[in-house]
Amino acid sequence: MWEVHREPWQRWSLEDSPDGIGFLIRSVHSRRYLTLSEDAERRWQPWFDERNAQLSQQWLLAPPHGRGNTSR
Repeated sequence: MWEVHREPWQRWSLEDSPDGIGFLIRSVHSRRYLTLSEDAERRWQPWFDERNAQLSQQWLLAPPHGRGNTSR
């Protein structure tokens, strides 16, 4: 715990999305949600904003996959 604010050291927390398919990513300190414009293109820049059903704030998280290190 961070002694001064009594908050965990982590920067974000995950919350279940309303439909249960993905997650909402919320800043621990500002309490705002990771947001992305519908017009996102290459090199997009997400930002943290208040909860808003009109913005893309639901995220799917997946572990890395593919041809990684195959040595065991």
